[in-house]
Amino acid sequence: MSDSKRSTDARPQTGVSALLGRALLSNLGLLGFDPEAIRRSAGVEADRLLDARGRLAHREVAAIFTEAERVSGDRTISLRVAGKAQTLAGGGVLGPLVLSSRDGEQALAYLVQYAQLLDNALRIETDVGDESFIIRFHNPDVDVGVHSRHMEALLAAVVRAFELILRQSHAPTRVSFRHSAPPEVEPFRVHFACNVEFEAEHYEVVMPISALRQQTRGAHPRIVEQLAEVAESELRLVSPRFTTAVRERIAMLFEQGERPTRARVAGHMKLTERTLQRRLAEDGTTFREVSDAARRDRACTLLHKADLRVADVAYAVGYDEVASFTKAFRRWTGESPSAFRERALRGA
Repeated sequence: MSDSKRSTDARPQTGVSALLGRALLSNLGLLGFDPEAIRRSAGVEADRLLDARGRLAHREVAAIFTEAERVSGDRTISLRVAGKAQTLAGGGVLGPLVLSSRDGEQALAYLVQYAQLLDNALRIETDVGDESFIIRFHNPDVDVGVHSRHMEALLAAVVRAFELILRQSHAPTRVSFRHSAPPEVEPFRVHFACNVEFEAEHYEVVMPISALRQQTRGAHPRIVEQLAEVAESELRLVSPRFTTAVRERIAMLFEQGERPTRARVAGHMKLTERTLQRRLAEDGTTFREVSDAARRDRACTLLHKADLRVADVAYAVGYDEVASFTKAFRRWTGESPSAFRERALRGA
């Protein structure tokens, strides 16, 4: 077997988007560093960064940050790199989709829905309260020590994205990291202009609720609809095949009026429940996460139908109580089912 063939076969099918890796190196260039020298020292092949659907292993991304930190001598380089011009470009179609969203609420919903375009292992949840909302990041299959700088940059990039797209600035009220604190925490507090926690239970950004209601600078309803279709197509391409098959099976059961329990889905796929769980774990996900994604997609589709009550939609996606469905829908999209329907029926 040739070296080139071996190299191609060894390329990770899951991991961080190559576009994100390329944006990271471009931003390091904008900060005055030599991105090519950093790439070579990190051991990342140049052609890997040219593949729009390619993936970099988490350890490769960690190596880029390690080298950038060594060259710069700056422990906060992960934060600085997230604030440069290429921040939104690293998300591929997700960048312009967020930019074209109607408001912070819709932008956040798209970020949650298409997080895997950035990183196959990444899951984002939201928790919306009366005065603030939480953006919670999960990357369970990656060692905390390996992705610490990557997660610092990601949280900083999300905060920066809100600054770029909204008409008025909304600073976070708290930022939390799961990994250990650096020797100097104050630069992190200065960067985010809020309280910063380390060794927390989750990676989180807490923002004022006003950021969700704020209009974006580049809202464009027609473009955002087209971009959402492209994002959905891209998501199918980067999602692991088995996970996609399970999601499609769950959707089929919903359409047939059946509740897609783990046992029922496994039975339809001629698998044991244990095998189903194991193969989903190999794809970096769980049955609950795949089921939630299928429920979300079906709920969004049904909410476009004006003749269906929210209670009918809740029951159709497996919820006996509207309150439970509303809570789940907020977690999935950042808005209530009624608000989503109102916007959808307006054609926004």
